[in-house]
Amino acid sequence: MRFCSRNLFEGKGKNFLRRDGSASDGNSTRRNEIRREANLPLLSIAKELRRMKEQQRFEEFSRFEAAHAKAVWEKVLRHRREAESNPNWRSNWTEGVRYQTQVNKILWEQFYAARRVASLNSGAGDALKSPAALKVI
Repeated sequence: MRFCSRNLFEGKGKNFLRRDGSASDGNSTRRNEIRREANLPLLSIAKELRRMKEQQRFEEFSRFEAAHAKAVWEKVLRHRREAESNPNWRSNWTEGVRYQTQVNKILWEQFYAARRVASLNSGAGDALKSPAALKVI
């Protein structure tokens, strides 16, 4: 089945294939049907596909973050805890914001690195699940 925007605007079928070959649930089609009935401008299919892809990437990152955030936090805070000679040291609010920014930056870098590894390997999802594929910075 080929991607055909005309079928989407005409409301033919709930499901369709995206350009990358993955299936969609037809949310944009239903939303466009509602918008058409209300005489509102239709949503751009290309923008909707980008929005769905962005949402999928964010959900994938959220799972990645849940699996790896604690290790990154420990690595980032280790130097300060060693300097304070307190293994349970906690930052104040302003320092915490700075450390959170640093942790998020590292996590996004590792996430994109894992995605690059996954795209080079045949098992696309394996690299995101395996912490051995990552080096905590």
